Amino acid sequence: MPANTRETEAYTLWNAAITYGMKAQRARLTWYARIDNLTNKLAYSPTSILTTTVYPNAPLPGRTLRIGVRATF
Repeated sequence: MPANTRETEAYTLWNAAITYGMKAQRARLTWYARIDNLTNKLAYSPTSILTTTVYPNAPLPGRTLRIGVRATF
């Protein structure tokens, strides 16, 4: 193990995403919804400097939901 690293517990983060594409005049629209860390698992990155310097105050983000649309012309 490299110096100045903290051993972390193993974890599995579940993510899910759905997309829908459509044409609108000369643009191509992609609608999307994405959920990260679906089970809201508390986890730490073993390679982050924050895990070694401010542990336990820097966990990975909890459950997040992103909804949006991307347009390309």
